[in-house]
Amino acid sequence: MGLGGETKAKKRKVVYDEYTGGFYAESKVEALERQCHFRARLTDVINKAEDAKYRYACKRVDAEKHLFLLKKEKATNRHNDAFLDYQAHKKVLEKLAKEREELGSKIDHLFGKYPPESIRSNIEEKIVLERKEMSPVVIRRREATRLLGNRNSLKELDRTKSTDDIIAELKQMRSRVNSPVKSLTKQSPVYESAKHAPRLILPAITVKLNKLDDKKEIVHAKQMHRTKSSNDASMFPPLFITDPRSLK
Repeated sequence: MGLGGETKAKKRKVVYDEYTGGFYAESKVEALERQCHFRARLTDVINKAEDAKYRYACKRVDAEKHLFLLKKEKATNRHNDAFLDYQAHKKVLEKLAKEREELGSKIDHLFGKYPPESIRSNIEEKIVLERKEMSPVVIRRREATRLLGNRNSLKELDRTKSTDDIIAELKQMRSRVNSPVKSLTKQSPVYESAKHAPRLILPAITVKLNKLDDKKEIVHAKQMHRTKSSNDASMFPPLFITDPRSLK
């Protein structure tokens, strides 16, 4: 019987009574209770079988996943090691080529860019040292050493002073710090010829005002011109004539 299949259970069961010696059919409630109990046990058995089957499939998938991750990690580490070895070998060869270029014409360029002793077996120790220098631990240590060497020394504060005095001293110290613009202006070269350059002195600008009578005459003339222009404009129609033939 598969999962979800119908169970062949009797709908109504005939029961024999030993005391009365007769037969009687069970009630609908008893029949339903019996069928539910039977089907519950059957469903529990089927569920356990399905659970065991899927747990086995899940274990197989987990095992395949674990094997895939192991293979992937091994291949990744192999490629990373090969790439680091390639970078270290390249840097060593670049150093050797640079040393060869510095020698200039003293060497023979028969062997090309790299010296003849730049075989992998001869420079294996240099490659190992270069790989150690490329490790993350050494890079972090080198960067930390550089930062420690470049940092400014901290000034010790006098703890016997009050808080206000310490804050005032800190503000004074910060105000003394020179900005990069000021430092550049201070370091900029000053030519001596600029100090003794002759200056061009222009004469003072003077403004002469007209007399009061002249001003009154000018104002009176402006007013007369305005009134005349207004009277002349009143003689013409309010429309602008652009066609000369319309005046005939």
